[in-house]
Amino acid sequence: TRGSFVDRFVDEATTLDAFRAGTARDLGDFANGSYALESIERIAGGASGVHLGRTGSLDLGGTRRALRVDKYYELARGAAELRVRWTIENRDAERIVCDFATELNLTLLAANDPARWLSIGDGSERFAMGTTGTFHGVRRIALVDEWSKLRVSISLDRDARVDRYPIETVSQSESGFERTYQGTCFVVRTPCHLDPGERTVMVLGLSASSLEIA
Repeated sequence: TRGSFVDRFVDEATTLDAFRAGTARDLGDFANGSYALESIERIAGGASGVHLGRTGSLDLGGTRRALRVDKYYELARGAAELRVRWTIENRDAERIVCDFATELNLTLLAANDPARWLSIGDGSERFAMGTTGTFHGVRRIALVDEWSKLRVSISLDRDARVDRYPIETVSQSESGFERTYQGTCFVVRTPCHLDPGERTVMVLGLSASSLEIA
């Protein structure tokens, strides 16, 4: 089972191939750790908000470094819009240098259908959902299903590196082993360089809307 908004901290040299192979070393204890429910609140405009928090640590050079992550989920009223905000705080006495990486797993149910595709950045180039690649300086990703007239948009408040690769399962049939496309993993990465007591904030928006095709 693959989830979304799974948060990891990795070395800056970690490659897309390491993520795809499942060998990327997670320096933190947040991906599998428990977050505390800090609050549930109603936000201006009728949106609903959930605040989760965890004080954990990173393994940097064999030494555990204290780190705090607060995650705020905001769901718009009357619209398919989700906004997630992370506040990351260095609670250690030493500087932290790594990448913050949050994982999203999304699908349009087809790896190579020309009517189901994704674009990154300005949308000038389309890619099949089953393709692999790395892009830098990304602030916008779009997934489009022309059959269902659906657009899913991901927006970021800062330039990010995005690694993407297909999620596939393997099954055996009369003709042998076969790989079946299940979805696409997007790993959104931003530098996490924090002095003691310093904080950084990242915001990601996820929305769905009807697609108008001429």
